[in-house]
Amino acid sequence: MLENNPVLDAIRSRRSIRKYTGEPIAEPVRRAILEAGFYAPSAMNRRPFHFVSITDRELMQKLSDLHPYAKMLPQADWAIIVCGDESVSGPFYMDDCAAATQNILLAAHSLGVGAVWCGVDHTERQQPFGELLGLPEHIKAYSLIVLGMPAEEKETLDRVEPDKIHENRW
Repeated sequence: MLENNPVLDAIRSRRSIRKYTGEPIAEPVRRAILEAGFYAPSAMNRRPFHFVSITDRELMQKLSDLHPYAKMLPQADWAIIVCGDESVSGPFYMDDCAAATQNILLAAHSLGVGAVWCGVDHTERQQPFGELLGLPEHIKAYSLIVLGMPAEEKETLDRVEPDKIHENRW
């Protein structure tokens, strides 16, 4: 049950990939990755997430110029901006968008696509992202996910820290 469990294996082996081959991601794979975001848990099932799928090279360059940690974006094949509708769930949109972002990352990894999560929400990038993407006032960019066929492999690390596990009380 614990050995060779595909979900646990994907969680343990997923790593941020920032180097890409330039090979295109097939449309059915893109669709499956986007659909995974919709299966994320959501506070009170309000599902405030929206996804902006980006393939336009000029727009990818502009987003890279806006985000200091997304310099790899012009070499990637695709990007997804995970957005939340603040009018639907108030501040809980951030939790819901985090869950959707993680689903997208795990789906990409399971399908052999490299990806990296670049944060947007509550940074100085929020307004410029909104303007560049034409987001309505109540829609907030939460994360920028950069995706491409991986040109690097990263080893699985043991990240378990037993001293951070507390039983019943701190």
